[in-house]
Amino acid sequence: MVLLATASAHAQTGPRTGGPAPGDFKGTRAAVDLSLTGNLARGIADRDLVTLRGSLNFWAGKFGVFVQPYYLYGDVKLSQTAPRVKTDDERYMRTLVFHTFADPLFAYGVTAFDHSLRRRIDKRALLGGGLGATIVNRPGLTFLSAVGLLYEHAYFDGFVLPDMTVLAVPKDREVVRTSLRVYGRYKIAERLNLVHDFYLIPNVRKLDDMRAMFSGVIELPITAGFAGRVAVDATHEGYIVNGTQEDDIAITFGVSYKNDWTLSGPPPAPAPK
Repeated sequence: MVLLATASAHAQTGPRTGGPAPGDFKGTRAAVDLSLTGNLARGIADRDLVTLRGSLNFWAGKFGVFVQPYYLYGDVKLSQTAPRVKTDDERYMRTLVFHTFADPLFAYGVTAFDHSLRRRIDKRALLGGGLGATIVNRPGLTFLSAVGLLYEHAYFDGFVLPDMTVLAVPKDREVVRTSLRVYGRYKIAERLNLVHDFYLIPNVRKLDDMRAMFSGVIELPITAGFAGRVAVDATHEGYIVNGTQEDDIAITFGVSYKNDWTLSGPPPAPAPK
């Protein structure tokens, strides 16, 4: 999955992937990224799909913290006489802690919590850590890769149709997973970056129980940190509840706001033109 962003942005983020690359920030820095995107349709049928997302980054020397909340809501009203039905309710919170112990090598710890109505995930928690390397880091190009070991605990809801047909019963799962991340940011035009962020998270005992997460963003700068944004969010789940699907994708349109501040240390490098 590809992220497209303005050349001045060093730390673009999607809802479940993304995050700054160690080395993007020097000294003591703080950065924020907030966005509201959605699709609204009115007519014979009414459909709503709205996402709220944000990220907060704090760096002090070789240490960094990244906090990322995300919320997606969707509903549909098939006719003027039909009731409005909620189709999507996704909540996600991820926290990453980085430490560059021997440039370009870094260690990280991660926690993630999510809930999904569409996938019948009542609650799921992920905890772990790993090692990575910022292989290249300069104004026009950043490339890094990281691997990790994760513990996952999830509780899946049952699925009962309106006619009381039982498709699935509630289930509790504990899984040990590995993870692979490949991230790249490339300057490809005057004010355009090409960024990709790709995660694979397989079950160590059953490789077909694979989770994959991708995010894509296209941004058009407006003024004072504001930008128009098109967001593409896609995920794959190897284990699913009967009646749901392995893959999903959401494409939304809206606005974002980004800013960062130097608290101490050297000033930020000028953005590539």
